[in-house]
Amino acid sequence: MTGKKISISRKDALETLCRSVTHLNDYGFLKLEEQKASGFSDYQVPPKYAEGFAYLRGKQVVRGYGGSAFGVKRALSKKEAVSLLYRLYERVSSDRAKTLEPKKLTFVDISDDHPVMEQLRGLQKAGAFDALEVGPSFDGEHPVRLKDLCAMACGVMARSGKTADVGKIQIAIQGKDTEASSTRRDLATVLAILAGSLSVEKKVAPVSYQDLAPGSALEESLTALAGHGVVLGYPNGFIRQEETISWFEGVGVIAALGKTMNWFEEEKKEELAGKADFEAYANVLRAKKARIHAILQRKAPEEKPQS
Repeated sequence: MTGKKISISRKDALETLCRSVTHLNDYGFLKLEEQKASGFSDYQVPPKYAEGFAYLRGKQVVRGYGGSAFGVKRALSKKEAVSLLYRLYERVSSDRAKTLEPKKLTFVDISDDHPVMEQLRGLQKAGAFDALEVGPSFDGEHPVRLKDLCAMACGVMARSGKTADVGKIQIAIQGKDTEASSTRRDLATVLAILAGSLSVEKKVAPVSYQDLAPGSALEESLTALAGHGVVLGYPNGFIRQEETISWFEGVGVIAALGKTMNWFEEEKKEELAGKADFEAYANVLRAKKARIHAILQRKAPEEKPQS
């Protein structure tokens, strides 16, 4: 043993991934399209890797530095290796699921019976994801970008025939960085516009927060949401308006608003068997037991002697 560290270059890692997706295509786990993608400034794609590279590039599995160079001569770090493998797993798993059930909403990081999935499927039916590209992972703890929050609200409006009100959201976020994370203030502002657009009559309810200035625009949005039974903030009386909101919070609040306004369709759940069901089943078993017992106890007819 020389003690010398052995490393793999980013180029070797890239070409290993290209071979991997080619094998997955051969075994039917994914389908590679006959297309080419532009390479990086420091890497010319060999023809044998063209389709595999196009898949990896198109699905954002491999990314460069600033989008131009890949850093082919650099050694691959452990963090980069894990990121590449996980992104490949995300995309292949997601594509596989969509191939089997194209219309079904699935994520690789949460199970199908996770509580948030009911909310997500309801929002999908309401049009929240019509203008939003849904990724392979839900990433519930990650912040919601402002552009994604607005896309969900606009999708519901459009599905409900309220496209004329989409401009109100665009005016409300004018001048803001839509790539930035949404705050609770943004959530209240956008959803108040959504509620006003879909509501037959204007509803308001008083709210009281220790960190909210009376008469502010945010208070107006919060009272509009409260009028529909949706109250933001914390139980201790703070709104924390500049806190970023996660996907879990954003989806939960939008779904709650949809339920109170009846544009969110809840899934029908199978009712579990109750005491009455078990008693009825026990009665059936007892009746069958009695019938079987009667049959076993029945005497056979006596045979008459032959003359």
